[in-house]
Amino acid sequence: MKKLAVTLSFTAIGVLLVVWVVVTLSVQDGHYSQLDNADDLVVQGSTCVNCHSTAIHAQDPHKFVACTSCHLGDNKSELEDDSHKGMVVIPGNLADVESTCATCHSESVQHILSSLMTSNHGIINVDRHFFGEDTVGVHGVHISSLGDTPADLHLKNLCSSCHLGKEKSEIGEIGTTSRGGGCNACHLNYEKSNDKNTHAMLNLHVSDIHCMGCHSRSGRISTNYMGWHETVLTEMPEDPTKYAHVIDKRVHEFIAEDVHHAAGLQCIDCHGYTDLMGDGRYYAHEEDAVRISCEDCHGEPELAGNSQQRLYQKEIYERLVASYDFKHSLDSVVVTKKDGVPLTNVFSKNGDLVLVSKLSKDEHTVPALDPECSREGVHGALDCNACHAQWVPQCIGCHSELDMNSSGFDLRDGSRTEGTWVEHLGGFFADQPGLGVSTKGGDRVFRPSIPGMIITRTRLEHEEGEGNVFYRLFSLSSPHTTGKSRDCKSCHLNSLALGLGRGSLHYNTENGYGEWIFESEYAHREEDGLPEDAWTGLFIDREDVVSTRSYFRPLNTQEQSSVLLVGACLYCHDQNSDIIRQTLKSDFQQMTQNLPELCILPKTKTP
Repeated sequence: MKKLAVTLSFTAIGVLLVVWVVVTLSVQDGHYSQLDNADDLVVQGSTCVNCHSTAIHAQDPHKFVACTSCHLGDNKSELEDDSHKGMVVIPGNLADVESTCATCHSESVQHILSSLMTSNHGIINVDRHFFGEDTVGVHGVHISSLGDTPADLHLKNLCSSCHLGKEKSEIGEIGTTSRGGGCNACHLNYEKSNDKNTHAMLNLHVSDIHCMGCHSRSGRISTNYMGWHETVLTEMPEDPTKYAHVIDKRVHEFIAEDVHHAAGLQCIDCHGYTDLMGDGRYYAHEEDAVRISCEDCHGEPELAGNSQQRLYQKEIYERLVASYDFKHSLDSVVVTKKDGVPLTNVFSKNGDLVLVSKLSKDEHTVPALDPECSREGVHGALDCNACHAQWVPQCIGCHSELDMNSSGFDLRDGSRTEGTWVEHLGGFFADQPGLGVSTKGGDRVFRPSIPGMIITRTRLEHEEGEGNVFYRLFSLSSPHTTGKSRDCKSCHLNSLALGLGRGSLHYNTENGYGEWIFESEYAHREEDGLPEDAWTGLFIDREDVVSTRSYFRPLNTQEQSSVLLVGACLYCHDQNSDIIRQTLKSDFQQMTQNLPELCILPKTKTP
């Protein structure tokens, strides 16, 4: 065996010391305690520094920790082969996280291993369900265990690159196209100067760039939040102010950024530990796992010190307040209405509610809720996003074809697959969202909807019938495009909002009768008789499978009638007129009882 040399080229240094080392505090059963082997973690006395003189950044929280606490190996041996035996070059990948990060962060590691970002079980179960495949054992579904069924092959070929278990195998910073890497995916950072003599850091500086690699697909939340809409253009238009390659070679068009992004807020200023890391519980879908809501800050906020609820995982959040070096106490922060999770960076200050950015430390006074948004009265069942989402991405007319005569690509690990799914895109738009009805928990809430699967695909061997399989499924959406509230007509006189698709919605009044007529912009599909971009029809009740969630549906006949009853008034009255404004505060049905003869309501004969 060779004796370790005193110096080593930086190429080797970069290979051996790419990722951060862990803190000297350990989470054990929810409490923080000093490690028993703390003496072995300190850098002093380690033989690693005899050859690897890479500096640790002064702001790295792990600067006093030994190399082997993360990279493993033997920091006492002076023999190269012995000291490198069992070493992990890039710690933080989930394959070895139990022996690296979990040494100190055991609870957090257990949370992330069972999280949706790791398992992808929500996506898997939805896909399998609509391929008619067995979903028994739903709690055990994991992206790593995909088989060779058509549904699983569909996921492998088109949907499986974004999960935390995907290994980070190359040294370098996290960028807009990065996927996976376990703990590295969110926490890996390099000094801006890119000084090759300084070790990379893993810290709480989770920027929007860390999120973009995965969240710029599907709902495209990361790019939408910045105001960018992905197009189907193959060449960049000349206008550089409106179009850009935001991520890789996809052409994006600027529509409108989220008001929070315009104010300088990062993703993690709203989404904290529990939303992102998980908490060890099983959740069927991402909307179940997210705790934060608009009302937590903009409604009637409840402070941790006044909360009658149990503070969710209080010890973790106490540690986070200290780690971010916040000057306020945990008792002064806001807690979520769901589970009482502390929002560590939103706190009471001199009678105001203040949000301090976790990265920039800038303070923002949180505006109070407008009285008209009190979730009471005529709009009491509206989700905030139903009015305040400026736009959402919408795609229609896609086709997926299973080609068993060609080999495909498994996005999880880069291996080849026998057979492949080929996706052909249809139209892609940026418009205000349509509305759907969520009945989860027994409450009726109107929420934004987007086309989830208006798609045809190859019929599989186990499926009865002939020809392709057609789906008209919409999904509930949480658009990150918040802005000024949409106006009255954009809901009450808008066919897209009603789920009818694009087209002209006319109100005809003849012989004392009022009647709504819709003329679609798109042709009707022969599979179900509805327009290409529609979710439902005018004054019909869809009773078949309509959504990717069992509790989400389009507006029914009664709900459409209620919306269009106000629409009939807006056909003549200005939406800002006194009479229309009065409908927000009065009993609208009673107001319609004594109308002048000129007022003709739908399907009602005037006196």
